[in-house]
Parts: sequence; structure tokens; C-alpha cells
Amino acid sequence: DGTLSSSLPIAGNIHTIANADLATVTITNVLPNADTNTDPIDGVRVWEGTFTVGQRSVEFTRFALRQINSIDSTDVSNFKLLIDGVEVATVDSLDSNGYITFSFNKTMQTGARNVKVLADITGGSSRAIQMSLRNRADVEVKDAEYNVTVLPTVTGSATANKITVNSGVMSVIVNNAALPVTVANNSSGVLLGQWKVKATGEPIKVETLKAGFTYNSKDGSNANAELRNGKIMINGIQAGSTANLKENGTEYTVNYTFQPGIETIVEVYADIYDNDGSGEIKASDIIKTKLIQGVDNATRQVSMGTMDVPGATSEASTIVVGSGSATLTKATNYGDQNTVIPQTAYKIGSWNLTAGTAEDINVSGLSFVVTQVVATFTHENMTDMYATYQVGNGPVVTTSVTPTPTATNTYSISFVLPKGQTAAINLYSNLLSTATGSVKTTLTVTGTGAQSGTAVSINDEGVGATDGQTIAVAAGSFTVSKDASSPVASLVTEGSTVKVASYKLEALNDSYTVSRLKFNMTGTSALKTVQLKEGSNVIGSQAGAPSVTFNFATPITIPANQSKVIDVEVVLGTIGAGTGDTGADISAELVEVLRRDNATGTAEVVAVTPGAGEIQYAYKGIPTISLETLPSTVLTAGTKTLQKFQVSASTNPISWAQIIFSITRSSGPTISDCNGSACTGIKLYREGGIEVPGTMIASGDLTSAAANTITVKFIPNNPEQISTDSPRKYELVATNIGGIVTSGQYINTSIPRPTTSFAASAKAFAHGTNATTLAYAVNGDTNKVAAGDVRKQATVKIAAARSGVTLTVTDSGYALGSVVGANDSDVDLALTQGVARASGLIWSDISKPGSSISTTDWATDYLVRNLPTSTQTLSGSGS
Repeated sequence: DGTLSSSLPIAGNIHTIANADLATVTITNVLPNADTNTDPIDGVRVWEGTFTVGQRSVEFTRFALRQINSIDSTDVSNFKLLIDGVEVATVDSLDSNGYITFSFNKTMQTGARNVKVLADITGGSSRAIQMSLRNRADVEVKDAEYNVTVLPTVTGSATANKITVNSGVMSVIVNNAALPVTVANNSSGVLLGQWKVKATGEPIKVETLKAGFTYNSKDGSNANAELRNGKIMINGIQAGSTANLKENGTEYTVNYTFQPGIETIVEVYADIYDNDGSGEIKASDIIKTKLIQGVDNATRQVSMGTMDVPGATSEASTIVVGSGSATLTKATNYGDQNTVIPQTAYKIGSWNLTAGTAEDINVSGLSFVVTQVVATFTHENMTDMYATYQVGNGPVVTTSVTPTPTATNTYSISFVLPKGQTAAINLYSNLLSTATGSVKTTLTVTGTGAQSGTAVSINDEGVGATDGQTIAVAAGSFTVSKDASSPVASLVTEGSTVKVASYKLEALNDSYTVSRLKFNMTGTSALKTVQLKEGSNVIGSQAGAPSVTFNFATPITIPANQSKVIDVEVVLGTIGAGTGDTGADISAELVEVLRRDNATGTAEVVAVTPGAGEIQYAYKGIPTISLETLPSTVLTAGTKTLQKFQVSASTNPISWAQIIFSITRSSGPTISDCNGSACTGIKLYREGGIEVPGTMIASGDLTSAAANTITVKFIPNNPEQISTDSPRKYELVATNIGGIVTSGQYINTSIPRPTTSFAASAKAFAHGTNATTLAYAVNGDTNKVAAGDVRKQATVKIAAARSGVTLTVTDSGYALGSVVGANDSDVDLALTQGVARASGLIWSDISKPGSSISTTDWATDYLVRNLPTSTQTLSGSGS
């Protein structure tokens, strides 16, 4: 037993009761507020009310109504709840207690909200539907902030007035889409009209339907018609007896009860045959069928009243009487042919047979007449003739073979060509070597209409004899040419797979096979593999060499009058010391073909001269120049960015040691401190505002107001390194723009590409002959040090090329990046030229050991991607 240690009384926690104003919901204006009637239709409004939300929004999650009047629960369905016009919930039908209960989650904001319930009424003739909100608990709403249930207030009645369902109605809608456009004359059991019939509100029994038609004799030879074997079909089953269909109407006893809400198909059929004994229906006559308005021919099964079905005459679309017909044409995708001989199973004719729209065609015969066009080519120069036919995308069927063709060759066949479809018909034969000149064949087709049984008219003229293609004897030829898809010259990188040429092999009049191709290759130091491709398939691969030969176990086949394109691709090896040469000039040229023609089977080695593909220049890495958006394009006084660009590297890092900018300006603006070699008013910055140390040299004067176009060459003190994963962005900045900068004034800047041909990799700049440690960026004469040349390395003295005399500079020494003055003592020193002083970009693929401006791995701007760049413009504004 335990001992209770406590003192009484025991006090609990204090709970403070707070007051809160909850949201309110008031229900008013319940509709309909007067008794109404409705036809049995979809989407009848059965209850509507205004929910006024006060204080704050509420969460509306449940709403229930009860049907309290006489309509049967099976006659009303598909209830929909809409709030402010938006459907939020549905209920299929009333439950066993006559309720519909909507469950949902809808936030209702403060203010008046429209709540409406719609339902589909499919029956219940003479009965009423009446929906009632029986209890305020049937509306479940919660204060959205406090999550407390709010009991709504109802002002006025929450029960809608009753809606009485009118007596049953019947809709009869013609369905012309199901009808044929043309029907064959004399055909039997033809669909002439179709209607969709639907009872609504209650079952409706139709005792009779009266069908007729409007008839138009195209040539006026037949005043009236009466169609044989007319009948009514309901949902595919005949209703009533068969009787001739008269123009003014034939009444058919159907005794069919149409159930409410169920769409039923009613159709009229008859033979296209005039059975009145006083004329006949002909091709091009027109028939328009109709269901004629009934007179008390139907009875409502609930309300028991009679009605007219249809309530008004309903006409179907017109149908044109035709006859079994077809169009026979020479195939447009197989033209006249020139061919060498002999040939085996050669296609000597191709046709298309297209059935008309009136009826299917039973094709029973093909007849081919062989006619000489130019002597001497006749059926006597042929053996083993046969035909094929193919309906649509069906199987190809081959006829029997005629070993010794005659002038007329007939084949008995049997196939059905559905109306509107096409059959491809082809004729084949062996062609003997004795033929000369040309020949053609003419096709005639026989058949009957599948429904009418009458002979088919081909091309509106009976059997429709139609000429096929002319086949002429000609010599075969084989040509090789460089294809238009061959690549243009470009810069490529080590390790990549590059297409270097594409060649078209073309056969004329005969088919050829190619068993061997031989190529001469250049730039082989950079080649790892040479491969041939036909489309995406590799058909041969060889190690790179000056001469590469491909022998094909499976020859390349070029069908007569067709061509194939063979691509030459190379897989590049490594570029650099001991491997591939930097700037290796890679090309391929097809020089020899081993071919065999089909006609004689003779193999022949042929020398060809289609030309080499354009050269692809291989490097360890290559640069790409891309323009960036200027910070501002408005020309104003002060510091402005003239050009913004990015230098990126592909495959491996690169470096650059010179870049040239072309600047064009109008007569107004000036750039301070930029005149010739004294150009300190333009600077180059890396992204982030870091100045690139170096020298700017202008080819003209930008300090005075005068329109001109000049170049500004920038030489960094040290080559700029660009890695593959970190492109570098630069801005060319004028530190002080002055002069006139108003509207109409401008400064245009771009990076040019003046180099128009390839130059082998060399040193970056001109060098003293006997001083490999000294380099100049040449501004003037390329053969000697001249005033304005930029010093790339710091050296106090240099030995002359021939005399060995020591030439001492005027100053104690040239600083890196300084400019040679007119009176400096090493002016006129002989130089050995480097890459190109005028190159828009001097760059290196860093492929030489210890790569520097003195190593021979520097290239020009030739073929550098995106050079020349587009112009970037600063435009003045205002006045």
C-alpha cells in the first residue's frame, strides 16, 4: 500500500477563456422560387442559393440536399455543384433516402457567393423534382482561421420550388457523315440516309416511319423514280417489311419503342434501280432521301399522349449515282528509263489504278501491248515477262510468267480494289543484248463493279489503254565527284573524329559495284585512323598513312541512275613534341576506284580526279572568340567599354599574344591619349576590372575630331593563358571619350580577321638574327627593328647579325613592353619575321615544350571561330 502525500485542495492549471468573432454564413434567395416546367434535358438548375460569408473566409467541405417530390430516382442523375460558376463536385445519383451529398474542399472568401446545383433529367414525364436543404447541419463550413465549425443561418425557405417534367420529346438528327457521296447504278441494298433518334422524358413507341426521296434526272430522260427494295433499319436490324421506296413517301410499320436517353440509329436502304417501269436511273442522277413528318404516329408511354415523329421532315444529303469506274495512270515516281543491256527482271512499265468512289471493283484482267518506239526494240528482244500488283500497302502479288512474250500479253487475275483506293501495277521482263533503240508497253484493265456487276469504265473510255514508260537502250557510265557535303576548311583539335571529305559515286543507266577505294592523305603526322562511312555505318578503317587503300568484302552497290555518298573521316592523334605537328594540314583525295558494271560483269581499276577535300588544320587546342553584350550602347563622354568579348579554348588550353581591334568613328567623338604608338587611352581589362598589362599601338589618331577607321593592336606583356574549363572575358575600354557625342555620332569596334590564307606555325614575333632571347612585336618594317616596335623581352645589348659589333641601347635597358624610339641605337637591326604582324589574333596551342613567344607553335587568326566579329556600336543621343 502506498501513502498519499498531498494537501487538499489540489489546484489545476488556469485556462483563460478568450472571446473571438467567428466567420458567419447566411443562406438566402433560394431558387427556383416559383413552380416551373422543363423538358427532360441535361443541366437543369434544380437548386440555387446565395451564401453570404462574413468576418473572414470559410472552408466549405460538405453540402447535402434531398429530393422531396414525385420524380423517380432513375429519371434524374449527374448532379453537379457549382460555386461562383466553377464546378467543384459531382454526384451520380440520388441515394436510397433521396439525398445527394457533395464532399469537397472549397475556400469561400467574404462576400456573396453563388451556390448552384445542376442535374440531367432523362425521364419522369408529368412528375416533379424538388430539392430541399433539410437541415443546417447539411452545410458544413469552418472558420478558415480558427478551424471552428460555423452553423449557417437560413433566411427564408431553404427548399426550391418544384420543377415539373414535361411530356416526352423525340429528337431526330440526320447524320450525313455516314453516307456515301457516290453510289453505283444498279447496286443493291445501298444506305441512302441515316438519322440519330433519341427519346427524352419517357419511352416513346413509334408505330410507323414514312421515308421518301427527291430525285433529279441529270439528262431529264426520267421524270420519276421508285427505288426497289426499300427498308428501314433500326440499330442494324430491319424494322417492318420491305417495300419500294417512293418519292412522295412509303410508310413502313416499325412498332419500335425508343427508350429515354438512348441514342438509336435509324437508316433507310434501297436498291439503285427504278422499279416504276417508266424509265431508268442513269449515272450522274441525284437522290436525296428524307424522313417525312409523321402524323400522330407515336405514343408517349407514360403521359400517354400521341405525337408526330419526326416532328418535321428531315432530309439527308444528296447522293450522286455513278458507275463502277477507275483511273489508270502512268506512275509518276518511275520515269522513262535509259538502261544498258542485257538486263534481268527489268521493270519496263509502272502504273497506278485508282477506283472511283461509287463502288469496289473486281479486277479480272491485265493486258500489255508491247510497241517499238525506235528500231529495233520489240517483244522479240524480251523473255520471261510477268506482272505484279499491290493494293494499297498490302502484299505484292506476282502473276504467272510468260517465257516468250508476244506483241500482246494478257494475264488473268482476280482481286478487289476498294473504292477510292489505289493498286500499283508493274511489268517486268528480261531484256536481251540484241535490242537497240527503245520500246514502250500499253496497259488495259478489265473488271466489274462489285455491287452493280457492270463493266468498269477506265478513264471514262472502257478499258482505258494507258502508255507506260519508254525504255531506251543506252551506255552505262560511272562518275566520281566531290559531294557538296564535304566540309569547308577549319581548325580541329587532337583526339577528335573529323570528316575531311565526301565523295559521290554515281551510276548512270547501269548498276555498279565498288570493291576498292584508294585515297592520298596529307597531314599524316596527326592521323591515328582513317575510316570510311556510308551514312552512319563505318564500312572501312585503316591506320593513317600517305596512301590508304580500302578493300571491301561486301562491295558498295550503286543502283542504276542512283548515287551514294561516301564520307572520309579521320581520328586525330596527339599533337605536340614527338607526335603530330601543330597546324598539320589534313586532307583526303580519292584517286583510284575498282568498279564492276552489272551489264558485262567486267571489273576495272579507274583513276579518278574529283579533287581533295578542303584542308583541316590540327592543333592541340583551338580558340573561339565570342562577343558579349556591352554594358551600355550609349555614346557618352568619359570612360566607356568599346568591345566586350570572350576567349575560350577547345580540348586543351591555348594562349594568345596579340589581338587587333578595328575602330571606326564619326567625325564628332574623340578618345584621349591614343595616337600611334602613344596609345595609353585605351586599355584591356579582364572580367572583374583587372587590367591586362601590355602595350596598345594605334595605326592612326583618335585624339582629334575626324571620322576615320584605324586599328589598335594590343600586345600583352605576357601571353594570356586560357584553360578549357575557364573561358576568359575581356573589355576594351576607352578611358576618356570626349568631343561631340550627340545623336548621329558613333564609335564602332570589332575584331578583324585580315589573314586570308594559312601560315605555318612559327614564333610569335620578329626576332634578332643572332639573339634568340630577344623579340619585337613589329609595328613597322618586318625586316628590321623600327621606331614603334614593341620590346617583348628585357635585354640591355644585342650583337649585330654579321659584324658581331655590340650595339648599346640609348637607355640603360629596355623594359618589357617599352616601345623603340626613333633614336634608339638598335633601330635597323635585321630581324627574322615571326607569325604575322597584321594578324587579328596571334595564338598558341601550347604544343611545344616550354612554349613561349620564342617557340614555333604560334598561329594567325586564319579560320579562328567567329572572326571577324560583328561590330559593337556606341551611339550618341540627344543634341
